[in-house]
Amino acid sequence: MKLLNTVLIVMACCVNITVQYNYRLPKDVNPEHYELHIVTDLDNGQPNFHGRVRIKARIILSTDRIIMNCKSLTIKKDDVHVTKDNKNADEIFVSDVEIDSYFNFLIIKFNETLQAGQVFFIQIPFSAQLTNETNGYFRRSYIDKKTGHSSSFAVTRFHASFARKAFPCFDEPNFKSVFSINLGHREKLKSLSNMPSVKILPMKNKKGWVWNKFMDTQQIPVHILNFIVFDLECVCGKLRRNISFCLWARKDNLKKFKTAKELSPEIFGYVEDYFGVNYPLTKYDMIALPKLDFDCVEGLGISILSEELILKEGDLAIDVSVIVAREFISQWFGGLITFKWWSDLWVHEGFLGYFSNVVAANVSKLYVTKRPYIQKLTFFEQLSSGMKHDNIITMNPLVELVESDNITDISKANSLVESSYNRG
Repeated sequence: MKLLNTVLIVMACCVNITVQYNYRLPKDVNPEHYELHIVTDLDNGQPNFHGRVRIKARIILSTDRIIMNCKSLTIKKDDVHVTKDNKNADEIFVSDVEIDSYFNFLIIKFNETLQAGQVFFIQIPFSAQLTNETNGYFRRSYIDKKTGHSSSFAVTRFHASFARKAFPCFDEPNFKSVFSINLGHREKLKSLSNMPSVKILPMKNKKGWVWNKFMDTQQIPVHILNFIVFDLECVCGKLRRNISFCLWARKDNLKKFKTAKELSPEIFGYVEDYFGVNYPLTKYDMIALPKLDFDCVEGLGISILSEELILKEGDLAIDVSVIVAREFISQWFGGLITFKWWSDLWVHEGFLGYFSNVVAANVSKLYVTKRPYIQKLTFFEQLSSGMKHDNIITMNPLVELVESDNITDISKANSLVESSYNRG
């Protein structure tokens, strides 16, 4: 019931944006299911990934084209196929494939009209380099302190409009779909995604490589889809109902997860009881990564954090209770409940910032006994800080319509995040 009340409050606060801007995807096609295969090569002289996506899409309004998002991907037009079934039979003739780099559109055109109610399967192979940019699907390297050798990992950060850099997709938060994820990589590496792994199979005709197949997700927007290929170690425990809880980090840093591991079961239980809705998955992974230029990436079933944020000891461990609370809250408010468009991002960030302090104060003895004596912002100080910022005449509005023709202006919503933590 409390979760329902929270949703109603949020719906009342959110701005209803009815204007359709031309960088937005049309609403005539709805993606229902993605089957994604991605092979990641970290050891290549030029680290890269390639794969294919098969999208089950339903026609909502009759149209002669299907428009989705892609950016910085190599796509051969002749390899794009659309069929009426899932067995590559009864293919629909594709008259043209256009890539609009300004709007990040992939436009598939037909000589016939696709009728409302019909279901089609879109298959698109793609490839790209793994760059050091901190969005899309990217790569980072670090020095293994034990061996002295360089190690690498590839990880996703799709928030707000960067899933299109990993695979062709309908990259807007109002589109929710089921995802079937298959990650290919060298067998010496590990991989994770939102859902538990179903099976790991050797890759045909590629010795030393494997496919890791994951369970299907529930319907989620693409920006909370996560996957990672890496070589880290973990310590695991159990949450309620025997839910697997694993903390991943470099081996020499695992001991720094002590506070997070001890606090997590009680914080998880408090959040679940408060919302009155059971966590829907059988696992949760928290991953601490080096060399990140951001704090965290949250997705249903998985959180990716910078080492500096979560691996804290001594007096600084006090902050871990708030961070763990935030990550668990995001499983409900951000995983199960999502916003329709980025102009409502402030509600999401504001609620997480507020409620993570509430949870930590009610659960963590460390928070209650130590936090007042540490030079960190308390909740009331955060509130005061937010009001102070609001009093500045040049401060950007809390809700800002993202309406420029240039797709990169979606990042306006991201620029509001910092102030949203305190002002929201």
